[in-house]
Amino acid sequence: MHRIFALWQHFKHKMLKHEKVLWAIHSVWALTYGVLIMVFFKGDFGQVRKLLMSLMFLMLLIIAFDRIAERETKTGDKKRGVKLVLNYVMKNMYQALYFFMLPFYWDATQMDSIHWLFTAAVGVLAVLSTQDLFFDNFLMEHKWIRNAYYAFCLFASFHLLLPVLMPFPLHYTIMLSAFFAVFAFFVLHMPQFVWKEKHFRWVLVIAMGSAAGCYTVRQLVPPVPYRVVQSGVTGEDLTLPGEAYPTGVHFISAADYRERPMMAFQIIQSPTFPHDFFWHEYRRGSELVSRQHVARRHLGDNRYLLYSRLDYAQIGIGDPTGDWTLVLRTEGGIYLKSHFFTIVE
Repeated sequence: MHRIFALWQHFKHKMLKHEKVLWAIHSVWALTYGVLIMVFFKGDFGQVRKLLMSLMFLMLLIIAFDRIAERETKTGDKKRGVKLVLNYVMKNMYQALYFFMLPFYWDATQMDSIHWLFTAAVGVLAVLSTQDLFFDNFLMEHKWIRNAYYAFCLFASFHLLLPVLMPFPLHYTIMLSAFFAVFAFFVLHMPQFVWKEKHFRWVLVIAMGSAAGCYTVRQLVPPVPYRVVQSGVTGEDLTLPGEAYPTGVHFISAADYRERPMMAFQIIQSPTFPHDFFWHEYRRGSELVSRQHVARRHLGDNRYLLYSRLDYAQIGIGDPTGDWTLVLRTEGGIYLKSHFFTIVE
């Protein structure tokens, strides 16, 4: 037994001596693990429902983590034992969540929109979560930074989950995601505050205020679960059932446009029936020429054809030539896609 104890002490000494190198190696593995998650689950909305189970398990871990941390703060114990294990497991859960969500947000993001800021934040936090020295020595040791990290992950997770589970337009699920994320955060991290007399109402007020705030900045959030896979304008009649996959063009003859209407279209992919109404904005330069309600037809394979018609008589201008922009938005004003085309003489 004495020999075994001596070997253990020697092994522990070696580990502590090269602690930073070992954590750096582990960070490389954690990043590789995150990339593997993206590759394996990329674009598979069938896996999104499993996110609910992951969130429930994660919430239980956070409750246990905070209770242990509170006890160790009172007793003066150092961070070790069960707390260290929970910290490690929870860290890996958050890493998995961030890397799981990243491909879905990437697919829904258009680089010409402000959405990329939100997606970039998901990507940066996913990578930082794999850096053990940063995560353990900085993020986990600063309460407000740690709380922001948790809250952002909860919001992004709910925003990915709720549109698949609830039959509401996207601008409503964004508000619900903010409400649930804030409410869950208070219940998990400040349970004693929540259940005190008269405090519960303030938690609801803060959650509702956060929901209203997210509604006002909804343009920042990528339109998950919608993914635009094709966009264009055409002279084909898309109201006919046979025209499922139209061929878009970048140049339209003004003479042809005066004789027959122009039709704009997008094909979007969504794991659930789109509960939003959509609008097309036709702009020549920066001028809004027309705003048209978008019709919708199911193409199968979770794909939907969105289209609208613009007649020459509707635009109210004599000469239609010039550079045009077709913008697709939801009824709630959330941006999905722009398409550029030119009408030539």
